[in-house]
Amino acid sequence: DAAFAIHFSHAYEEDGKVIAHFSGWPPNDSESFLGAWGGTAPEFERIPPTFLWRLEVDLKEKKSELRVAKGSKDVCGEHLKVHPEFQTKKCTNLFVVSSNLIGDSSPPCGYSRLMIEDDGADERDVESYWWGTRFFCGEPIIAPKAGEVRGEDDGYLLGMVHDAEKDGAFLAVFDLARELSEGPVCEIECPFAIPHGLHGSWGGEGEESSSF
Repeated sequence: DAAFAIHFSHAYEEDGKVIAHFSGWPPNDSESFLGAWGGTAPEFERIPPTFLWRLEVDLKEKKSELRVAKGSKDVCGEHLKVHPEFQTKKCTNLFVVSSNLIGDSSPPCGYSRLMIEDDGADERDVESYWWGTRFFCGEPIIAPKAGEVRGEDDGYLLGMVHDAEKDGAFLAVFDLARELSEGPVCEIECPFAIPHGLHGSWGGEGEESSSF
């Protein structure tokens, strides 16, 4: 089936199939690459919801199947991430910056954890954290914890959050070993305003410093 792919999180091979997860849109009649996302500011009343897709490619039968990822049927999320040690492995947790849990497009204002390999995930509440109105979240980054990584919980989710009311920004740090809904373990305020942005990256610089 046709679909527009925007961002990929991970892919792995299992039982002769390649399975990949990515975000994107169904076919639409937009005349430009980004459609209503372009211009001075996004026009959310015209923006279609972003889907989180699961693509299975059967290498032997040379067939493919595209469907909405488990646990994400009502989530309008983007910038999907898994622990970097699991980008080519089967994993349970997928994290997104999310607009809401009702499937409409709106500004990104929180983070959600999706259980993409759980057959019953669509029947349960999505684990999320929201700061409230006038807070806008950037792309999450997952930084591995120091030492040996034994599982998906051995990491931190980092996200820049813009506080429009105060015209300030802070770095939110979530411990993946805890429930996302418990909130960040700390918020590191920036000494100057950082406008809301889309992408981020993480780099370790040594034992006592890192950069986001």
